[in-house]
Parts: sequence; structure tokens; C-alpha cells
Amino acid sequence: MMRLRAAVPLLVLFAFPVALIAQRTVYRNRDFGIVLPIPHGLYLFRPHSMTGIDHGRQFFFKPTSVKDCGKGLCDRYIEVFGSYNSAENTKRLHDFLSDQCVGVANGPCQPAPEDLKVSGLRSEAARVDHANGKVEIIVVAQAGKPNPDFDASAPGFNYSISLKSSARNLDEDLRMFRMILKTIRLSPPE
Repeated sequence: MMRLRAAVPLLVLFAFPVALIAQRTVYRNRDFGIVLPIPHGLYLFRPHSMTGIDHGRQFFFKPTSVKDCGKGLCDRYIEVFGSYNSAENTKRLHDFLSDQCVGVANGPCQPAPEDLKVSGLRSEAARVDHANGKVEIIVVAQAGKPNPDFDASAPGFNYSISLKSSARNLDEDLRMFRMILKTIRLSPPE
């Protein structure tokens, strides 16, 4: 009976369609030089397999399975995304932020809460409010050696760190978001 009780948590973990990474783990992205200690209270789902370049991940506020996402239970998360700075409309930091608001979050940039920035990098932040009560906070940064084949004056990499929340949960979620912004390290490969 004791062995059965000890085996049940293992069976539950194997039942998840993707692996749930527990707290105290560090997410490392070698393609874009992202290092992020995952704080207690955020959970990362690791895909079964990855093809192509790893641009980033989503860190959810509650443990859940991928099946739950179809039920609307994956609506609060922090997303970290890296990309090459290779487009005219995103080569400057402010233009990149505008593109993230309009092109990704589907709304106009509005002022973000105070003091949101990636530690150690020049950053800009914005807020996008949606009619359904959802709120997106976006912080962008650029880093890395310029690509002389594109623009020798623009950093080589774009980074977006976004909080997807709701008006009801925003204050609570912003505490975790600020922690992410303080602990994330963006060191693009040379």
C-alpha cells in the first residue's frame, strides 16, 4: 500500500502530455542567450520535441496540462521571446515596441506601469488593454553585436518579455513579472 501511494505522483506526472518543469529550474536558450531562473509560482511546459530555432517560452501562473488551455485555463502567463533584429520596422527599440503592441498584442501602446525594464539593458515598456478585460504588459530590449549586413548601427537581437493577465489579477501578476525582469539575463551569442 505504501509503494502504491509513492507511485501515484509519478503516474500523474507521466499522464501530462508535456513535461511540467518544477520550480528552482533555470530556462536556458542558447540560440538567443536567454537565461531565466524560473521563480516559485511559475511553470514551464516543455514541448516533446523541438524543430528549428528556440525563440522562447511561456511561463504559466498555475500548473495545468496543455488540454486545460482549450478550456481557457492558460490565460495568465509570462512570455519570453528572442529574435534576430533583421527588419526595418523593428530595428529601433521604440519601433520594435510599437510593432509588439499593434502587430502581436493587437492594440495601441499605452503607458505601462512604472519601472518596468530589463535589468542592465536599455528597455521600453507599454500596456495594451483589451475590451474583454485582458491586459498585456510588454517590455522590449535590444542587445548584441550589430549585423553589418543589415544595419551596422542597430543591435543584432530583439527581446520581448510580455505579461498576459487580466485587470483582476494584474497587481498580483506584476509582482512576478518584475521579478522576471530583474533576474533574466540576455547575453546574445557573438
